[in-house]
Amino acid sequence: MPFKNGREPANKKHLDVKLVITLYRSGLSTNKIGKQLGCHKCLVSNIVKKFDKLRFRTLSDDERATAVERYSAGESAPKIAEQLGVTSPAIYLALKKSGIVRRVNSDYSKEEAIRHDFFSKIDTREKAYWLGFLLTDGCVSRKAEIIIALKGIDAGHLALWRATVGSKRRITKSGKVKTFNKSRWFYKSARFVIKSNQMAADLFNLGVIPAKTGRTIYPEGIPEKLEADFWRGAVDGDGWLCRTKSGKRRQLVLGLTGDLPVLQAFQKFVVKYIPTKASIRRNGAKTLLKFQVTDSFAFTMAEILYGDAPVYLNRKYTFFLKVRRGLKASRPAGQFR
Repeated sequence: MPFKNGREPANKKHLDVKLVITLYRSGLSTNKIGKQLGCHKCLVSNIVKKFDKLRFRTLSDDERATAVERYSAGESAPKIAEQLGVTSPAIYLALKKSGIVRRVNSDYSKEEAIRHDFFSKIDTREKAYWLGFLLTDGCVSRKAEIIIALKGIDAGHLALWRATVGSKRRITKSGKVKTFNKSRWFYKSARFVIKSNQMAADLFNLGVIPAKTGRTIYPEGIPEKLEADFWRGAVDGDGWLCRTKSGKRRQLVLGLTGDLPVLQAFQKFVVKYIPTKASIRRNGAKTLLKFQVTDSFAFTMAEILYGDAPVYLNRKYTFFLKVRRGLKASRPAGQFR
């Protein structure tokens, strides 16, 4: 029975079974699913018990002994839980029953053996690329964490970044329900975080700072021969290469959104190769700005950025190859460059 204000009680809601199971299988806990859907977690648990299998279970004596041994050796509870196929609370409960004091964050060594000096000097194509990507779509926290969060479809790009810096940390994947007007959909995302005081300091000197939106600048000291790699990283991070409809025809568009100093630098780079008169404009109703070129100019810049790229976002590179093949097929021999 609903409350007087018409709202349904949190423990009486009727949930979409398929949605609940999808969220649970994506890795979310019953508690987090309950918060997203505005209900008590017991409703979620009941659905999972009926149509799936709860991840939480009681550890056997042998598993408890293994958990205690590995935790005492320095492994984290979440990592042990993942390998034993249980949740972290099950591990913490086993530790408590065994008289093991739970470690606090300060007990862990936060920095692993990675390429901490990766951005100390921008002298390779991959360094220039990842600097551009982090400047537009990355984040450096005040705790010296380098964070990249992408759509679930681009999780492979995070794996490439992880391998590049030599990290063994886990890429976390999650999903949540998003709504807009009457539309409702499930959004998957992937996130990767490393901690490095040296890398964070080097990135800070290059303009990748905490809460950088509205304060982003073009980094100094990027060699001219590496500019295309930097801008490919920037376009992969916060730009676009796509076809849009203009009137009765479709046109190819390559663009970038961001703060004015960055877009002015991008515009300066573009006009070195094409005689465009495109200007920097507001990106719709947003506070950010954008700069883009279209049609043949867009393809020329795409060829410069992606033509011989050693590092790229696979989704955009695949689209570029598709456009290139289409143009080759439509033009007579000798007219394609």
